[in-house]
Amino acid sequence: MKIDLKYQFFIAAAIIGLIMTLCYLKTNTFLESLEFQISQGKFDNILKTLKDFDSTFTSYLFVIIISAVSAAAFFGLTFNRRVKYLKDGLQRIMNLDYSFSRKNYFIKDEFHIIESDVEQLAKKAKIADNFSAQLVDVFYQFNNEKSVKAILNRLADVCRDIFKVKYVAISVFDNDKNLKEFIYRGVTDEERKLIGKSPEGKGLLGYIH
Repeated sequence: MKIDLKYQFFIAAAIIGLIMTLCYLKTNTFLESLEFQISQGKFDNILKTLKDFDSTFTSYLFVIIISAVSAAAFFGLTFNRRVKYLKDGLQRIMNLDYSFSRKNYFIKDEFHIIESDVEQLAKKAKIADNFSAQLVDVFYQFNNEKSVKAILNRLADVCRDIFKVKYVAISVFDNDKNLKEFIYRGVTDEERKLIGKSPEGKGLLGYIH
């Protein structure tokens, strides 16, 4: 259930306002009754009326105070807990801990949206961190390769793993702009035979090169 913060405040204020309105109406009724009894000379009933009003007014005042304190405590504790949760989440991300996930609160407000954004930030930061780690690992792997072709084959595998794609192709041209090496991934040997000869660098890629 999504309720914006402004509406939560409005509901709390409306409840307190309703109680205060009832208190006002009760007070107005008491004054009219008191005025009527005085005009009729019923002084014996005035003391009883005052005692009843005192008891009723005290009850209304108690309810107003309890409602105001409860609303303040609810919003104060809720805001403090959720702000602390967001702060801890951002701190974990700074410490390269990407385990942050938003809580499934019954009432969803602006804090829920912010928590969703922080959760997405944690996921993207994790992807970027993994990408950086993979690049470092690739650098050391390339350093151990002995031939250019082995490096290109390894590069094709790495590109497919890092970018999560099915097809990868690397073209190497000689000084005369003729295709020297064509390394690919994602195509089976049977599909390769159906395609026919390898690209010769005479199309769009050759033009760009």
